[in-house]
Amino acid sequence: MKKIRLIYALGLTFILSSAGILLWYGNVIENPGKKFNESGDGYKNYYTVEYHVLYDSTPWHFQGMNYPFGDNIIFTDNQPVLANFLRFIHQHHIFELKNKIVGILNLLMVSGIVLSAVFICLIFLELKIAWWYAAICAAAIAFLSPQLIRFSGHYALGYSFYIPMLIFIWYRYFKMINITGSLLISAIIILASFIHLYYLPMAMILGTGLWIMHYIKHRPGILVTVSNFFIQIILPLILVTFWIDSLDSIKDRPELPYGFMEYRAFWNGIFLPDLWRISSFLQTHFDRIHVLNIENVSYIGMAADVFIILILIHFIYKVADKNANTIVLVADEFLNNLLITAFFILLFSFGLPFIIHTNWLKYTGRFQQFRSVGRFAWIFFYIINIYLFAWSYTNWTRRKTTFSHIILMLPVLLLLTDNILMHRKMYVGNEKADKAMISETCIPFKPDQYQAILPFPFFFYGGEGFGIDDNCVNIVNTEQLSLATGLPMIASNMDRTSAAQVNKNIAYSKNDHLPINVYKEYLSKKPILIMRANNCNAGPRERQLIIKSIMVARSDKYTYYALYPDSIGKFNESLQKKRSLPN
Repeated sequence: MKKIRLIYALGLTFILSSAGILLWYGNVIENPGKKFNESGDGYKNYYTVEYHVLYDSTPWHFQGMNYPFGDNIIFTDNQPVLANFLRFIHQHHIFELKNKIVGILNLLMVSGIVLSAVFICLIFLELKIAWWYAAICAAAIAFLSPQLIRFSGHYALGYSFYIPMLIFIWYRYFKMINITGSLLISAIIILASFIHLYYLPMAMILGTGLWIMHYIKHRPGILVTVSNFFIQIILPLILVTFWIDSLDSIKDRPELPYGFMEYRAFWNGIFLPDLWRISSFLQTHFDRIHVLNIENVSYIGMAADVFIILILIHFIYKVADKNANTIVLVADEFLNNLLITAFFILLFSFGLPFIIHTNWLKYTGRFQQFRSVGRFAWIFFYIINIYLFAWSYTNWTRRKTTFSHIILMLPVLLLLTDNILMHRKMYVGNEKADKAMISETCIPFKPDQYQAILPFPFFFYGGEGFGIDDNCVNIVNTEQLSLATGLPMIASNMDRTSAAQVNKNIAYSKNDHLPINVYKEYLSKKPILIMRANNCNAGPRERQLIIKSIMVARSDKYTYYALYPDSIGKFNESLQKKRSLPN
């Protein structure tokens, strides 16, 4: 009977979540090669994976940007485990993956919704919830996940099954603590960390909270606690940190990147449905309401909002009732531990305690690198909704009155309403045609005659205060040309790039009297390919370099020039002469 119940539950979950994908993401299934987002980080996150698969010569170093240095692929939003798996398949000629990477990434993200629903359903089954109710609620929760917003960019963060999977595995683990389970959890966290580094601290903070709650209530032996906690939480941190440090020789990355106070959670991003323009209305009429960006939004849903109000009322009532034996709403111990842990994680996502004294950040070491703490509120989203429906079902089975029937189904209806509203507004990309792609057939020059692409106007992101903004928005076209030719870019759109390397490369555009010395580090004598946007104003230094170049081709949008290393040397000599002239 238990096996049949499992089959029914997972079967219905698969049917409902697949139906939701066909409804809201059907064109992804029909044409997976179209992009969710063709600008900014959205396009870049496709580019870095595809370039690594097609062209990079080493597994852990990305060569497509910041030429001639490149960078560790961890700092490129490159999904290292996945990218290297695909790279192995392609470069060993197992399968031809050119022009297929975008489709693979899109299908993986979308299929993650089904896996998310499956793991949530398994959690509900552990809680002895009826298979049909477990399946309906699991699918509804999965389609409201705040991680789905990442389909517009930061694709590595769009795998919405990760947190539900951790919750389910820890649920099973704490029923029977053993080393094998700890090793499994550790392996999952390590692998996920090499999809995106934020998955490491998310697992660490959730696991630490659960272990603290378990120890307080059960007082297991010190050896058992320390050994299992070490394997699950500390070992992944040590191994991931060691792996990155052993492969990363750069010592001057920005220690305190911008964004901690701006990329945290805010109450209106958690509790207010921005889709109903409530948050926008408050921002317009009240000065103290924070204007939200994508990092601030982890909306938990109307049903969870109502439930939190009920929790507060229940808590106040039980505290006031001195004869009350318990204040918990659900009898399951692990679920109550989850809720308490989620509450503290929510406070942390708001930036506590660092918003009290920002100087405390200086004492957190590498934690400063995780500037988008608002993402930790995702954990609260899953847990509060799981708890809500566990309580709804428990309440219904105890009474089965008209009121309990309403409590059973009303949250589902509210969640489905949120699903519809979110997907009407959130879903971007794939419905629109791709922008005109630069392909091998329309390149008006021979790529193998050049060593790298130098876009003008120049851009360099990731330098944390030392970079150069693109005043022409030509990042996507440069990345397209790089993919079509295999040529790396001197420009960059990565994270936490070496300050010394940034300063060397922005010399191509910076309007000062310092020479361009980076060309001396080039291993090739081939010319640099200048890609000059016709409708944008080049800077003074950029115009001088164009004068010293040879025009090789022209299209509607771009003019291409060959800039030889010797010409860069002559440019430096002219700078030196100007500096030596008397005023």
